[in-house]
Amino acid sequence: MMPGGRNAESWALRLWGGLDALYLLLYLVGSIRRGHFPVVTDLQNMWGIWSEQGWLTIALMALNVVLQASIIFSAALLLGARKAGIYVGLAQMPWRLLFAVPSFSVLLVWASLAPGYNPWLMLGLIVISESIKGGSLMWLLRRQSMLRRVAGG
Repeated sequence: MMPGGRNAESWALRLWGGLDALYLLLYLVGSIRRGHFPVVTDLQNMWGIWSEQGWLTIALMALNVVLQASIIFSAALLLGARKAGIYVGLAQMPWRLLFAVPSFSVLLVWASLAPGYNPWLMLGLIVISESIKGGSLMWLLRRQSMLRRVAGG
């Protein structure tokens, strides 16, 4: 648990952890609605196309699987208000941008409800959501460091 200022820090961590958990729930529901067994069907599909698409595609798909797994960890760590969740969340940012996986997972709901949405607008919103998340996580790290210096000095 992070020292000092626990209310704001805890709230911010749990907000991002909750949004990661919402993303996971949306993924599970979406897979089941399509008649897929979550994760297993995706891995089978990935394995099935490697000969057609080549190793670059497989490498990208494997990175995406690692991202999905890391979202499970970040959801758990952030919901538990653990400092490690901040580092996992920050490490995910470039991969979330590459694979267009928004931290503000409500954007996925909007995209599914707005059939004619603009992909460029969605990309811009994903960049904004990652900037907000990254900024807030960096703020938490700086705040914790400052509180540690004050407590120690």
